[in-house]
Amino acid sequence: MPRPAAHPSVVRNLRKRFELSQPDLAGRLGVSAMTIKKIENGELAISRKFALRLAWATGTKFEDILANKLDAESLLDGLTLEDLAGHDKRARSTTDEELYIFVRNVAYKAEQTFRAVRDCAPRKFYAIDAALYTAIDAVNEEFGVEPFIEKIKAEMAEEYAKAPTDWYRIPVPKKKKRESRGPRMKTASLSHA
Repeated sequence: MPRPAAHPSVVRNLRKRFELSQPDLAGRLGVSAMTIKKIENGELAISRKFALRLAWATGTKFEDILANKLDAESLLDGLTLEDLAGHDKRARSTTDEELYIFVRNVAYKAEQTFRAVRDCAPRKFYAIDAALYTAIDAVNEEFGVEPFIEKIKAEMAEEYAKAPTDWYRIPVPKKKKRESRGPRMKTASLSHA
């Protein structure tokens, strides 16, 4: 009879949920079996990169994996590895309208970040811009889509050339007009003598 685990691990729970051995899970994630063992035993922290890979492979929330949330597998009730393989088919059948929703959701998060930085840390504005571009490049590399990006860029350039002006741009909110309150008057400052 196997001894109970000394360290609680969402990775172990998910691996057992999908009836995978440590080497099987390691192969699916592109890491060593030793990495899986060390994470499950608490000798190695779950990295963002590892959490992304495991989320992609199991359909579990990235945040739950990163936080080692033990009940994360409850999100997967009834799912099998075959069901997860259906994600590819679903992704390939995504319509342009559905794709736009995904793009808009990411743009919304980016807009929140830019507004916050503009208002409270303007010196970091352009650094945030560079960081977001770098993050997107890192995601492309992590998921192996870099070779396809140039093809997609060419396709998008053709689409944009045929489309009415600005159809692909995110609408910019119009500024509200200030109510006219008459001419501004300077106020005298009172100094104490």
